[in-house]
Amino acid sequence: MGGFLHADQMHLFFNMFTLYFTKDFLASIFKPWEIIIFYLVAIAVSGVPDFIKNKDNPYYAAIGASGAVSAALFSLLLFNPWGIVYVFFFIPLPFVVFALLYLYYSYYMSKKNYDNIGHMAHFTGAIFGMLVVALKYPESLLTFIYSIAHPPSIGQMFGF
Repeated sequence: MGGFLHADQMHLFFNMFTLYFTKDFLASIFKPWEIIIFYLVAIAVSGVPDFIKNKDNPYYAAIGASGAVSAALFSLLLFNPWGIVYVFFFIPLPFVVFALLYLYYSYYMSKKNYDNIGHMAHFTGAIFGMLVVALKYPESLLTFIYSIAHPPSIGQMFGF
């Protein structure tokens, strides 16, 4: 149930905004019913580490769909690691660079544990999204490895 609740409208907006930009890709690799299953399982899986960590804390609650949204976003990574992601709408980063920074930040912040954000859910969801794609499309791992070993030029990457 917590995956369908959000702490505030901005949280909901960014989750839905990210899903909007992943929808076409998800529709190209999954059947409609698979997208629903993928999303629901990602909500559950992304919450497991924090649930285990807080199993004895009666005041613990998790809300939001960020883990599942991270899974949706990171499902794209194996197919296009050098695609451009615009951070804060205007800072272009290669997807693989964004992914590494995102994973590091999520892991680091989950250890700090001083805000009310499910950073470990973001991290776990991202890993889940990549694993599902790797299992469904094993050739995506070869594509990813080849792409990482043969990066495009800066001009090719940024279109100039």
